[in-house]
Amino acid sequence: MLDTRKMYCLLLTFSINLGCSSHYIDEMNRQASSDSQAGPSTVSSREADDEHNSMQPMYDKIEDFLQRNNTPSTSENNRVHKGSPVNNQMIQTIIDNIGKPINIQPLPNDYKCFLNKYGSIYGPGFEIYGPYQSDKGSETDTLELIQNGFIDFCKKNIKKPKGVKPYWLIAKIGESNRYYINLSKSGNNHIYSMDRNGSCVPFAKDFSEFLDKFFQICQSTGEDSD
Repeated sequence: MLDTRKMYCLLLTFSINLGCSSHYIDEMNRQASSDSQAGPSTVSSREADDEHNSMQPMYDKIEDFLQRNNTPSTSENNRVHKGSPVNNQMIQTIIDNIGKPINIQPLPNDYKCFLNKYGSIYGPGFEIYGPYQSDKGSETDTLELIQNGFIDFCKKNIKKPKGVKPYWLIAKIGESNRYYINLSKSGNNHIYSMDRNGSCVPFAKDFSEFLDKFFQICQSTGEDSD
């Protein structure tokens, strides 16, 4: 039989373990309650914040371009404007309506974020396509017209027009240079420049690189015209 001292030690050990287990269970319950209170909206908010942070260098690049071309001394005719933002549901509606093939690649995320935040950017002699502020309420119609117009242009000017469906027009400079994303699986979302005769050459590997080169051309063109 156990003596009184041994019995006391066993009871003390049991009570300590029980207390630790109870504390652990309480902590788990508090954590579960905290997670349930956060809910899907909080998770979505965190994901949106992460996406915004990853796109911040691109936004900074765009804002810098806007500021440099919209100084107090800039005449109204030379100012650069922002358009009307387009959300992802609108973008998908446009893709569905113009009959893009199912096997195309999705629009690049950085380009979609540009549409979400700015819609378009346009100034003297150039444009990154999207709806204007005056198009508010009919953004999808505007983008559909832009894309369908580009498809018609390609059919008239490219020798093999059957392959133009995966081409998504994003910008132009003057009347001679158009820029598009190749959304076919073999195109890797690369961006190409197309002249008025339908000849195409690689221009940028992604939308961020496109902005660097495009803004540089626009800036030098504007300085030459001053």
